[in-house]
Amino acid sequence: MKVLLARSELQTLPSSGYQKMAVKLIESGYECPALHAIAWDPVLPHSEAEMLFASAASQLGISKPSRPEAFQILLRHYAEQIMQEECSPHVELEKLINEVYWPEASKDTFGSAYGMESFVRAYWRYDDLRDNPDVVGYNGLYGQEAHIAFAQDLRCIAANWLMNQSEPASHSATCETP
Repeated sequence: MKVLLARSELQTLPSSGYQKMAVKLIESGYECPALHAIAWDPVLPHSEAEMLFASAASQLGISKPSRPEAFQILLRHYAEQIMQEECSPHVELEKLINEVYWPEASKDTFGSAYGMESFVRAYWRYDDLRDNPDVVGYNGLYGQEAHIAFAQDLRCIAANWLMNQSEPASHSATCETP
């Protein structure tokens, strides 16, 4: 839920995003007519979904995080996703860059303010690797081996980022900084 609220602070959610939040809130025991209107109406216009959600949030005492809090929530979410063995870390890295970094990239200090430098560097390394893995390679490896090595290093970057945050990470790992 925190992730959806953070996304709604940083970007324009489609009606389906508000619907997901309403369903999660209902499943968590929250009740109000506006939540049900959002959750069960399959074709709600965006403006109406946004208005209904704001009304429900107000009634239930739920607030969106501030913009800085939203960035931290999404960074933590994607760092934790990257660490999970069953995920494709490069896919989660691309989501992190698209949802968190690009919207604010024009601000010179944005990446460093949130400790994102390692993620941004990894993204550009992966961008080159993805486009031409047999020529560019990664750490002296090419093809599939390069992708595997990149995934391992990216998980270490995420682990290091999480260890440097004040809130404890939900996964434990120790890695050297690449």
